[in-house]
Amino acid sequence: MMNIEKAQIGEITRRFELKAYIAINASCWQGQTLALRGLDFPGFRSKKGQALREHLLKVIRSVPFLAVKKYGKDAFVRHSVDVFYLPADRQVVSGENDPVKVAEQGRCLNRELLDLGLAKPYDENKRKIDFSKRSFKMYDEQIDLVTGNFKAEVCMYINDCKQYLRAASEGKPVNMEKGEFDPTDEEFLIIYGLKELKDMCMQQAGRARLKWKGN
Repeated sequence: MMNIEKAQIGEITRRFELKAYIAINASCWQGQTLALRGLDFPGFRSKKGQALREHLLKVIRSVPFLAVKKYGKDAFVRHSVDVFYLPADRQVVSGENDPVKVAEQGRCLNRELLDLGLAKPYDENKRKIDFSKRSFKMYDEQIDLVTGNFKAEVCMYINDCKQYLRAASEGKPVNMEKGEFDPTDEEFLIIYGLKELKDMCMQQAGRARLKWKGN
């Protein structure tokens, strides 16, 4: 096996990402975010989500380190990985400290979560946005769209943020009646509005303006 690294886990996020420390050498560890490859997870607050978190904590706390095999980075700049470990009793008996051997001889955590029913195979279609829906779920919480339209909702929040930023930069009260960005279904125009918003944020933070208009 190639590209196997030793990792220690510091935190499990609400998305079941693993905030890890990867061994660069014997005395240096680097912080990285790991996403278990090929898995779709339950909501963090659901019963199954809590059972998943408890199992991950049990595994993490029972071993001195995990072996990680990387498959590049995903769209969220997380390392997509398979994770391996030797159960605590075997780890103590063998005294194994080589992550490559742990990956060869140990359990695959990804497969284990599937076998236990704590995760499902990743479904790409499930993660696609249905723009016709008037509400959606995030972490098992129902969120209704004020406008009833996903793209109009994005435009509304672009408007709101620009109003607050403009008021902050000018030192004036917020005027929510002033039009900043008309609702649109055009994806390009929505990106344009987001770039305007980023431009205002950069100015508010004391940074130079973006040089992007006309490109």
